[in-house]
Amino acid sequence: MQIMLHFFTTLSVFRAYLIVADIGTAFLALASLMEKYVIGVTTVALMIEGYMYATSLDDPQKLMHVKKAIGATVIGAMIVVLAASLAPELVTAFGK
Repeated sequence: MQIMLHFFTTLSVFRAYLIVADIGTAFLALASLMEKYVIGVTTVALMIEGYMYATSLDDPQKLMHVKKAIGATVIGAMIVVLAASLAPELVTAFGK
C-alpha cells in the first residue's frame, strides 16, 4: 500500500515537473526523474535476476535466459544514465 502511495505521489510530482512553459525544461525534468530512479530499479532487477541465476544453475536454458536478462539490465541502466547526462547538452544545443 505504501509503495502504491509513493508511486502516485511520484506521478503527481512528475506531472508538476512537466507543466512548464517550454519543452527544454520538461526534457530536463524527465531526465532528472529517470536518473533518480535508475539505481533503485536496477538494484531490484539485479536482485531478482541473481535469485533466478542461483536457482537455475542446473538448467542450461534458464541460465542462458538469466544471463541475457542481466546483460539487458546493465545495458539499459547505462543507456538511461547516458541519456540523463547528455540531456543538458542536448537542450542547450537545440535551444530552449
